[in-house]
Amino acid sequence: MLRQIIAFFLVIGTFHYAYSQNGKARLFKPSISVSYTYVPEKKLSDSVGNFSNQIARLGFFIPIWNHYNAGDSAHKSTYFQVIASANNAVSFPQLRGILANQTLLNSSLGVSGVCVRNRKNIFTVSLHTLTGDDEKTIAHPEIRYAGIALYRRNVSRNFSFTTGLAYSYFVGRGILFPVLGATFKAGKKVRVIINLPTRISVVALLNRKFLMTAYLKPNGGFNFISNQSIYTKIPSEINFRQRETRVGMSAVWRAPQNFHISGDIGLSCRRTITLSDGLGKSATKYYKTGIDNGAYFTIGIKYIFRSVRKDKEDEIIDTDKAKDELLNDPDFYNIVTE
Repeated sequence: MLRQIIAFFLVIGTFHYAYSQNGKARLFKPSISVSYTYVPEKKLSDSVGNFSNQIARLGFFIPIWNHYNAGDSAHKSTYFQVIASANNAVSFPQLRGILANQTLLNSSLGVSGVCVRNRKNIFTVSLHTLTGDDEKTIAHPEIRYAGIALYRRNVSRNFSFTTGLAYSYFVGRGILFPVLGATFKAGKKVRVIINLPTRISVVALLNRKFLMTAYLKPNGGFNFISNQSIYTKIPSEINFRQRETRVGMSAVWRAPQNFHISGDIGLSCRRTITLSDGLGKSATKYYKTGIDNGAYFTIGIKYIFRSVRKDKEDEIIDTDKAKDELLNDPDFYNIVTE
């Protein structure tokens, strides 16, 4: 209980500090977000069982340090920001015929640094700790680590490229992989964004308040769970791994009073579930099955803490095209936290 009280006051204190600096130039503002995802029931490919899921998420995004150097001109400016973030998810998978009903708990806590130099060069580094458990194994969580380092070059207003390296569990196990991406301006308000191997998106800004995105991305995760399986040969504690490919569309509406309301709808395909004694390639797999393709739905709301007043530095940052380049596909950076 003491840990929860300390954590609560740390979060409140950090938000107060971040908001107190809101008049200073910054790329990102402090925010809090919640979302709910529903995955309707579908059959398992090799048995009479079924799978469905419900996921609730809570996230915090807190800039904790900013530095801006205007240089001789805006084109020689340097901006640096350090950001703390936390994401927590509670899911209720129903794996009928295989596992009993369980509550899965996932969380991540991390810090990121963003540096923008002369509007052309953007450097991003993120490091996160991850846990994935259930209501019983949370008493002795296994902490894992993920991270990403990216360099983005804005060649022109119509084209930019990204390269880097990442370590993530987005396919249900930890992998180290190179990152290669590019952003093309396909119209006045349309961008095509390719970030391999994690996401391909087409982003359309319909007006100043409404953004739509079509995307293709792999998705997955892991949990160390207490086994309540009908299969007696499986150990009492085991790794529950999920993997899928999502094709979908999302919409974001910038509502009044600093609220962003979002929705996702799409098709989840190539879905697999694995029960194993580890997350590596050499892990013993006790059970693996596919799941029929099916839909998913997500609704979410985000509140951004921003002040009404802007100072001169803030206006300079807001007009910087580098900001748009960073924000045009924010889900890409979430591969280290999910």
